[in-house]
Amino acid sequence: MPTPDPSSRRFLLALALLVLLPLSAAAPSPAEAAPCSKTWATAADGLWTDPANWSPIGVPKAGDSACIEVAGRYTVMLDDTRTISDLDITNADATLEIRGNGAAGHIALTVSGLATNTGIIRLAAIDDEWNATLTANLTNIGALATVKGSGGRRAFAGTLANSGTVLVDWPLSLTGAVTNTGELRLNQGVADSGAVTFNQNAGAITGPGTLSLQNDAFNYNHGKVDAPTRLTRVTLTTAGSATGGATFTLLGNPSTLAGTVSPGTTVIVQGDAAAGFGSSYVAAGTVNNGTLRLTSTAVFTEAQIFTLGLFTNSGAIIGDVGAGGARGLGGTITNTGSMTFDQIGNFSDLTLTNTGSIVLNAPVIGNGNPVTINQNAGSITGTGALTLTNVVFNYVTGPITAPMLFTKGTLTTAGSATGGASFTLQGPASTLAGTVSPTTAVVIR
Repeated sequence: MPTPDPSSRRFLLALALLVLLPLSAAAPSPAEAAPCSKTWATAADGLWTDPANWSPIGVPKAGDSACIEVAGRYTVMLDDTRTISDLDITNADATLEIRGNGAAGHIALTVSGLATNTGIIRLAAIDDEWNATLTANLTNIGALATVKGSGGRRAFAGTLANSGTVLVDWPLSLTGAVTNTGELRLNQGVADSGAVTFNQNAGAITGPGTLSLQNDAFNYNHGKVDAPTRLTRVTLTTAGSATGGATFTLLGNPSTLAGTVSPGTTVIVQGDAAAGFGSSYVAAGTVNNGTLRLTSTAVFTEAQIFTLGLFTNSGAIIGDVGAGGARGLGGTITNTGSMTFDQIGNFSDLTLTNTGSIVLNAPVIGNGNPVTINQNAGSITGTGALTLTNVVFNYVTGPITAPMLFTKGTLTTAGSATGGASFTLQGPASTLAGTVSPTTAVVIR
């Protein structure tokens, strides 16, 4: 191994660590990259596969730790598939380009150990439909970019811890785990080609390109997300402390929503022609302090949620008009915020406790499955009728101006109820119980 250059950044950093750390911590941990066994030799453009471009002479191979640290602005071109142990790019002005090409075909760099980048890594292609792939456990402090070319796929597989910039100017395929505290700038789309766990811990995901994940996990903890984010059969877990503003679209049957939706976060459950009905489970203990929208972009595609335990809505649930189909609720929901139905709604296997606002601008119906509504406070207003069969409705207090039509229902009223309410019990086998207050009307029809 060559003697370290005392003026190199790597040597100075190692010396500083030895001075600052106690002796017991000076030995490298298993998570640290191995020392350089091959170092880019000159501040000039060149081919990775040219032995003369490395010191000591020879192309890095499996088991080698390759370092690109010499000062200057230059590009190291990888135009053939290679596997190495570790990669360390410490020169912020250096570029490593992995380029698919007609001579060598699909090009892949596999780093079996650790990779760190403070410079620029580019995934590119020329000469037809050739792919460029980086497989690594990469800590990206600099820039990882997919660049325009003549075609082919740009792919990353492994783990990506990004505190720098990921610039997507050509569609990017992902497999593995991504933790973002930097910027993902999507001018083109990003999609999964295998299992992905995405941790949005800080920073931003921006741009017109769409982030599309299927059958994966997305954990939103913080930061701005304004790039279209489409999650099909994905588990979305949100943090109540998240700020920055984010919008997520859940598609397919089913996705899952968990955690606490913060005030600046919007979750859309959407039915569309490609994914079909939009159906999302809501994990027990989930809280919505933001906005939950149920919508559709295709005729007859419903959007619905079903809770797997208590779901508390302190924000807004909106049943959008969309392109048609019902907006459904099922499970156990406590509403202290607002619920608005601008499109026909469907209550099924639902226990709903309301102390907030429910606005029916469109009818809400049941499909015959049991429904229990506890109107403990707040209001139910609007011109749309609530028409339910096999309903248990417990009226404690609060104004109800929307038409209430119950078949085979049990209506229990409290004598202390105020605000005014009118109920219609129709058909056989309905039951009235409790005390009907002076401001309450019950019609038996």
